Amino acid sequence: MYKKTGGAMNQLLEISPSMFFYYAKSPHWIWYDIHGDQSKKIALPELTLRLIEGGILHEENCVKDMRKVTVDKNLSEEEAEGLTTKYMKAGEDLIYQGVISYVDGDVKFKGRPDFLKKCSGSSNFGNYYYIPVEIKNSTKCDKLEYKKQLMLYALILEKVQGYRPATGSFINKNKDDVTCELTDKLLKATNENISDILSILRGMEPPLKITKAALDTPWGKVLLDEAERRSDISLLYDIAATTISDLKKEHIETLSDMAKCNVDILPKIKGASIDTLKRLHQQARSLVNGEIISINKLDIPDAKTKIYFDIEGNPLLGVEYLFGFWVVREGLQPIFKYFLAETPDEEEKMWKDFLSWIKTENFIDYKVYHFHHYEKIQLNKLSNKYGSCDQLTVFVDNLVDLSRKLTDSYIFPVYFYSIKDIAKYLNFKWQHEKAGGAQSIFWYEQWLETGNKDILQDIINYNEDDVRATEFLHDWLSKQSK
Repeated sequence: MYKKTGGAMNQLLEISPSMFFYYAKSPHWIWYDIHGDQSKKIALPELTLRLIEGGILHEENCVKDMRKVTVDKNLSEEEAEGLTTKYMKAGEDLIYQGVISYVDGDVKFKGRPDFLKKCSGSSNFGNYYYIPVEIKNSTKCDKLEYKKQLMLYALILEKVQGYRPATGSFINKNKDDVTCELTDKLLKATNENISDILSILRGMEPPLKITKAALDTPWGKVLLDEAERRSDISLLYDIAATTISDLKKEHIETLSDMAKCNVDILPKIKGASIDTLKRLHQQARSLVNGEIISINKLDIPDAKTKIYFDIEGNPLLGVEYLFGFWVVREGLQPIFKYFLAETPDEEEKMWKDFLSWIKTENFIDYKVYHFHHYEKIQLNKLSNKYGSCDQLTVFVDNLVDLSRKLTDSYIFPVYFYSIKDIAKYLNFKWQHEKAGGAQSIFWYEQWLETGNKDILQDIINYNEDDVRATEFLHDWLSKQSK
């Protein structure tokens, strides 16, 4: 890894595919790996580790019956690359775990694609060439960082075989082959990332940017502590990187700077309309003063029956596994009702049980309160997948997104506006200290593997807390509107 010693480089800079993953999460992951106090680096979150483990198991399952030649992982990098080149020259059809690289000036581009697959065509090796193939434990394999990894392999292959492949492919969780077009647009995006990563490796610290993804890296706490130490404007909720850059050019660097500035006299700021700048100004004031700011009159529809709704889903498995409801009716004790898919194959049964429930209950004068748009999106998706009914149409029409109501009416002194951040600020407490959507996904993966009913109960308890937190937030908002 590149480091400066007396102002000079002591070895080649190295660009590898994993850096696109680090960069996508947070450029500071790369920065702190070089310049950070390594004693402050923490382990990856449990879900991330679980996904890595699941990816390894999926890869092992995919490759076990394939006809291939293998480059032993125990070989040195130099030996592995030599063997890979030997296999390519020999025209092997499928090379597993090959090592490829090239050096350009002070930079070494290297990678170890899961497969190098032989295709008919022309290259330095003869009437064939190789394309990169990656195994991913997901269905669509459409993440941009995945595609950039394939493009990096293609750029290296261009130097190795004298031809840059126009496509690569993924083997997805269903073992299907998913073609990835290696377009000029993708090439441009990949080269931009390479340029940014090289700047970091050469000693230029990236701009601070505080996101949920960044805080879930091994350096998340260090990054947040640094932003708080500087009182940096990157702490403002949902602020774009281009907006941060342009504001700092106007010497607006801290929360106090933003709270004091007159946004009406600022020049054009990239990524921010005048309304966005005014909201950022209010957000800065809220954070600096530690106060909630009312910005618009609140209007929330009321009903005799209030249903608080939350869905738990696993996007990697492509399944919604829990529907939870906290049902509050006039004159009756509130009840928690849930529908659970104990395995992904039970999703359809869960859906049909839910439809039967809303048909049987035949709710009158009711509203369904939820937080953010996930519930509405999934209801539409599952109805298209498994069928609908008249009662579902009414149910969807009665949805009330408290997230939109809240952000339209209040500014909170928090860095993020998830229900966890808002409800916790208002002193709602979850039963489990690790409560969160990612944790629920991790628990579900554990449940599927172990069959431990205690883990399943953790998922149910967490969902109940979520719907009760939604009621808690609704009550708070209702009190403010009186």
